Formats: sequence, C-alpha cells, structure tokens
Amino acid sequence: MASLLLIAPLLALAATFDAAVAHGRMTLPRARNAINSIGAENGAVGGGPASVHQGGRYLHGICGNAPGTTQEYNKVGAAQATFEAGKTAEFKLIITAHHMGFFEFELCTDAGQLSEECFAQHRLLKEGCECRCPDGTNSCATCDQCRRWWKPLMSSEASSWVARDYAGPVLEGQYLDEVEFTLRYTIPAGVRTGNGVIRWHYMTTNSCTSTSSSPEEFWNCADVKVVPGGPTPAPAPTPPTPEPTPMPVIAPTPAPGPCSEAWGQCGGKQWSGYTCCESGSYCKVTNEWYHQCVPGAAPAPPATPAPTPVRTPVPVSSPASGPSPSPAPGGTCTCAKSTAWDGSFAQFLDGTGFCGQNFDGSGPYISAGGGAGSSGGWSGTKPCESGQYSFYQDGAWGISVDGAEAQGKVPYRAFAYAQFCNGKPYSECWAGQEKVSFSFSFKAEGMDQIGAYVKLLFWTDAGNILGLLPPKHPKGNGQLRLLAFMTDDYPNAWSAEVPIQAGSWHHAEIDFAPASQAVSISLDGAKMADGTIPVNMLAASNGPQIGVYSFDFGGQPWPQEAVKLWLSDACVGTASGECPSSGGRSTPGPAPAPEPEPEPEAEPEPEPEPEPAPSPSEFEPVDGGVDRACRGADSSDNAAAYYSVFSGAVSLDACKSHCRSLEACKGIEFSISGRCEVWTRDGGIGASRAANGYTCLRYSRSIPAPAPEPEPEAEPEPEPEAKPEPEPEPEPAPAPGPVAGCTRLCGIANLTAVGKQCSAHDSSQDSCGRSFIVKSGFHVPCAWTGCGCFADGAGVLECPNLPALCASLAQVVEQKSPHWPQKTAAVARLALRHPRLRAAGASHLTRGMAFIQGGNVSLQRAELSVEGHDGLAAHKELRAEL
Repeated sequence: MASLLLIAPLLALAATFDAAVAHGRMTLPRARNAINSIGAENGAVGGGPASVHQGGRYLHGICGNAPGTTQEYNKVGAAQATFEAGKTAEFKLIITAHHMGFFEFELCTDAGQLSEECFAQHRLLKEGCECRCPDGTNSCATCDQCRRWWKPLMSSEASSWVARDYAGPVLEGQYLDEVEFTLRYTIPAGVRTGNGVIRWHYMTTNSCTSTSSSPEEFWNCADVKVVPGGPTPAPAPTPPTPEPTPMPVIAPTPAPGPCSEAWGQCGGKQWSGYTCCESGSYCKVTNEWYHQCVPGAAPAPPATPAPTPVRTPVPVSSPASGPSPSPAPGGTCTCAKSTAWDGSFAQFLDGTGFCGQNFDGSGPYISAGGGAGSSGGWSGTKPCESGQYSFYQDGAWGISVDGAEAQGKVPYRAFAYAQFCNGKPYSECWAGQEKVSFSFSFKAEGMDQIGAYVKLLFWTDAGNILGLLPPKHPKGNGQLRLLAFMTDDYPNAWSAEVPIQAGSWHHAEIDFAPASQAVSISLDGAKMADGTIPVNMLAASNGPQIGVYSFDFGGQPWPQEAVKLWLSDACVGTASGECPSSGGRSTPGPAPAPEPEPEPEAEPEPEPEPEPAPSPSEFEPVDGGVDRACRGADSSDNAAAYYSVFSGAVSLDACKSHCRSLEACKGIEFSISGRCEVWTRDGGIGASRAANGYTCLRYSRSIPAPAPEPEPEAEPEPEPEAKPEPEPEPEPAPAPGPVAGCTRLCGIANLTAVGKQCSAHDSSQDSCGRSFIVKSGFHVPCAWTGCGCFADGAGVLECPNLPALCASLAQVVEQKSPHWPQKTAAVARLALRHPRLRAAGASHLTRGMAFIQGGNVSLQRAELSVEGHDGLAAHKELRAEL
C-alpha cells in the first residue's frame, strides 16, 4: 500500500512504498534506457566501483555504460520533457535499494556530442539555492551544497553503524522499500536547446570511503528540450507559409533563426516546434512521431525503394513453392479477440511495415534488435530489408539468427515488443478484465545444435515467462526443453520444464492477471506452470517481449546454417480450432505427408491401460475439479485442521496414493507445484473455489464395480493397489528445482521473525553472513560491506515455503540412515547450521550419512564426504552433537 511522506516544504518530497529489489531510476524525465528498453530501467553503474576506480582512476561511460564497452545509453532519442530557461524544473526519481548518499543533476545542450565538459557547463542548482564559482559553472566546492540533494535515510539505514552521526530527516521503512522523490532544480537562464540531455547522478555513501571499498554510483540520461523563459508571446504575425504544421507555441529568439539546430527535432506527430533545420542539416523522417535534423545534404527522393524485391522471402527449404508458401500440414487456429489488438504477422507481407514500428507508434508491435543484436531498442529497417525478419502469407514470422552474429553474445537480440493497446497504456484496453489471455505458436529450428539459452517470452528483465534451453547448454541434459519462470539469464533455476522437439510446432497460452501480477502458462492445451512477474501490467504501454533474446555462456560452436525461430497464431482472446496452425515454411522434418494419419487412430486404441485401475470411480472432481481449490462447508471454509500436507508429492497420482494410504482420507487438493493436501475433515469436501493450477477431488473408498459380477467380495481388490504405491513416492521429496538456492537459508537466522534488520549484526561479520530478512515475500540474505551489515538486494530469493523445505531437507538426510536416526539427525542439524556445510546441499549430505550406519561413526569420513566444504572447521561441533 502507498503512503505519502512530506519531509521538507521547499523540497516537496513525495514518497511511495512498494516492494523492489533494484537501486533506482529517473522517471521524470524518463531515462533513455527506459524509453529505448536498453537493459534495465535503473541507473547504470558504469561497470561498478571496481571498474570506475580501477588503479586510482575515475572513469565511467557518460550515461553509465562501463568504459570500453558499447555506449548504448548515449543513443539520442526523442525529448521526454520541455523546460523553460531560468525557471524551475521538476524531476522525479524512484529509489528501490537505499544506500544513503546524494543526487545531482547536470545539463548538456548537445545530445549528439555528450562529454563531461559539456555537462560541467551546466551543473544544476536546487530551487532557491544560490552560489557562485569563478568559472560560472557551479562546479566548485562552494556550490556542493546547492548541487547535492542528500537522500533522507530510511529508519533501517539510520540504525546502521555508518549513520551513527546522522542528524537529518528519517523516513519510516526498510532498505528495499520503494520511495519516489520529487525534486526541484533551476534551469540556467539563457539556455536554449532542442536536443539537450539531463543526467542524474546518484553517489552512495553506505560503504567505507577507502580504496578497497569504493562507493557505488549510478547514472541515467534523459533527452529534453529547453525553450526561452518568460511569458508566452502572441503568435508571430507572419503569414501561414509553413505547410500545415502548426507554428511554435513560443517564438524563437532572433539569434539562431527560426529553424532547429543539428540533431534537434524538426517534425512528427504532435510536434509544435520548428519544422526546418539550420544550414548544413536536413530534416530526416525517423518515424511518424519523430523527425530529426541530421548534418549533411538531403538525399534524392527515393523514387524506387531498393529493398522491394526482398519483401516476400524465397522459401529456404522448398524453393519450388513460390513466393507465397502454402501452410504446412496442420489445422487452422482462429482467434476470438477480447480486445481490438490484431497481432497477425500476415499483415506485414510487404516486408518493411513490421520494421517500421517504433516506440511511441500505434502498431501492434515494436520491432527491436536484429543485425548485430547489440541494442534492445528499435531495430530500424535493416532486419526486414536483409530478410532476417521474414513474413509469410500463412501468418508466420521467421527470425533467422546467424552464428557469426550471435555466438558468444550475452545477450544477442532479435525480437519485438508487443503493444497490446497499440501504444496506449494497458489500463485503457484491459480495464475491468480479471484475466487477459495471450496465445501464440512457435517452432525452433536448429536450436538443438547450439549452446545458447534463449529467452522466448519475457516482460522486463525480471519478468521471465518462457525460455528455450538447448541440449548443448551446460545445464542442457541432452535435450531441448521449454522452461517456465526462469530466475535469471543463465539460467540457474526455473519452476517448470517440458521437453520439446526441434522443428516441431507448439502452442502456448499465457493468462495474465493484471491485479495480482499472476501469470499462468499452458502448452499444447495442458497446464504447465503458474507464477508471478514484478510488472505493473496496467501501467505499461508495451510488453511483453517475444522472439530471440539469447545468452551464449558455453562457448559451443554454432551450426553453419542460421538458427530459426518461427512465430504464428498471435492472439489476445480465445484461440480455437487446431492450434498451432503450423504456419510458415516447415522444413522436411515435421512430417509433411498426411499418410501417417491412420497411425494416430491406432494409438488411441491402446488406452485400455487405465481400465484395469478403477481409480476414476475412486476420485470424483469437485465442481469440475480442474482449477479448483478444496474447501469445507463453503468456499471460505479452509481450516488447517481439515487436511495434512505432503509437499513431496510430485504428481497427481502420487497425491492420490497418499490419500489411499490414509484410512480417514476424504479427498485431495493437488497443486502443480507438487503440494498435496489430503483432506480428513469429518464432513468431507463440501465446496471449492476457483484457483488456477489446483485440482480438487473427493475420495470414496468403496469402488463401484463395473463388472457384471454381483459379488460384493470384489471390493477388497483396491487395497493391494493402495499399499505398494505410497512406499516409493517419498523418494522424489528432495528435488529442490523450483526453489534452487533457498536451501542456503536453512538453519540461519530469520531476523524479520524477531523484529530485527540486518543492521542488528553491524558488529559481527560472521553473524551477518548467517542471517536474512523477509520483505514482501522475498528472502534477502544479509551481506557484510566492510562497514556494517546490509540487505542491499543482491541474491534475492523467492522461497514460498521455506520452513517446509528445510524440514524436508533434514527429513531426507534422516531417511538415508534408518539404523541410526538420532546420529543422522545430529549431522543434519549441524549441516543446516554451518554455512559451508549447508552450501553443499542435500546431495553431499546424504553421502555423509552413508558412513553413519552399522553402529560405528567415522567423524572424519563423514566430514570428508561433504566435499571441499571445510568439514574440519565443524569437527568439534559435530563430535559434540554425536
């Protein structure tokens, strides 16, 4: 929930609290990396303190890129705000990880020639603050206090050792509370520019000011205009010579003349400024919203566009099929739209319409990446002109990725942003909709031959939804898999996976719940996973991103032929018919001939397998069963005493087996996360409520005999089925897949549970490293900075049921040693408390348990079995436990 804090009347500070795990960003004017979607929206770190201060130097990219890398944040964009010279400008920042420190703002009047010297000419001063420097630039130490806006401390910061002498304002909250600051600075008088840049600099002061622990710094750049100040004059009395474009609202000063300077804006929709360029430049139409003055002479009018012959790609695998390929064998997928959005790729057959879609446009997509793939911003027209992005009459988009461009890249980009409201905020076309369904078909060709992980669908860097993990990736396990809800871009963990076949079409359906940020994924008609993404969907005007966003960490060689991703059947609404349609050009692999059709008919016949098991009559769906959560007397009756939880169940059948093994079982509730509730309520399951990813079934021990034999003695037959099955089921319990990394929190201190913060361990580095806090459902390990103990957002984990996970880890260890459970449990308790032993994980611990059987305990062998994790350091403690 939001709350407003006012801490100083002159500063008009607005503060809003929310959960976050990053550092901060400039939102007014909007920063370039947010507008161009280049990486994350937050302020860039210039390579980090170790790079900025390496060898005693002070070096960073102008707008925050690391030195020696592509300076993509220097890319000139459309102005995001217009300020008046000599008047007050309002800036807005959102800080999401608090590190003390101060903010500064600077203005460079030439976006095309950014330099430290340019920014030094106009270091902005806080509203109402006056100072003078000999050179007139406000750069001297005398003006430090007028330039720097010191961030008020959160209460968690104020209690740290570093802030022991702080006497300024304190805001109630924690390190990771999201706070919006509104600041007012004065734009220097006499400045005028159509292509200026405001740079925000955040200097943190939470770490020691020594060479070994330099402070973190962050930068954002935003494109702005500065017009002459003063009252708005009447329109110039000149006749309406300039075409239909309206005259500027503010008359220009006579010195530069009535035209925009080089690199300034000279036209576009809703543009009210100059529509001509000063001598030496011409007005280039970048898109319908933005025209820019570019140095040089205007090119001759394009009488015949050169790329026209490439508009309709020639088939790669079947040249004889002509320029308009017929659909590959398959069905017809139709879309009953829930909004006006039309995402069909067939509308881009001209070959350039797709790549002409830019930010601030009204198309269904924004074309991005392509070519060298170094930018997450607008692609320009080259990917369509070169044929890398190709479109077909049967409604498919083909993305070709060449190894020469993508191999070794982290990341490589060839993708598009969806604009589900055609450039408007999603609140306008999604308003009132509890769920919005987006579906599409895809096919990956050649991805089984690479080692690069590919993000297929995601919404911001933190909102990973679907990804493709190839067999040659270090985590590939020899098969191409579709992943859901990846935790990072390696990836190290994900919540669900499905093996898929390269060269085969699949259909994905994504249900977005804007109010809860929940996302539900189905693949080829079957539920795959449920999760959440940290995205305010209704505030967005574009996203999610779809296409190829690859990370090649493994160094595997790419095939000579280009890797291809095909996309089709894009729909917001309800898809029906035969999906996927198998549009686009299928290679000879995906079974083009219809002859195998008789074979599928034979396959359904072997389904007599389920018939011997009378389980369908044992378990009855409650209110349909699927996507229903069990309840007692009514939909709100869910007392914990009604059921027992078996978190080790990895399938619905395993959950049923747990039920059969309990005499009092009345039914089950199973979640796709593997959670199994066995209901034992006296009145049974009397109701249910809607819940995606859950299944609710009533259980009846008496099985109606379908056989004609009237013998009632046949009923005992189910008993042998129930008893053998539960025994092997507990084995899968240790699988830590969806919560990889959470085991590191087992056995260390949860400070939130006792009302403390990480700063409680400012005096002990060891205690700091053995503690964590919980913020808005996220688990944040405490980290030692050299000056104190902080939760700075690094290594944030989402561990939905940490107590159960830690209990199951200890339980697994105990199960491995049935003859000596007390001694086994002792070692488990030690391992969960000792950070280095705990880091070894359950797999190493169980090896150690094998030695604690048969009556003899070998401490040294047990310690050495926990490979390389400093068993000797715990020797004395282990002996005491045993």
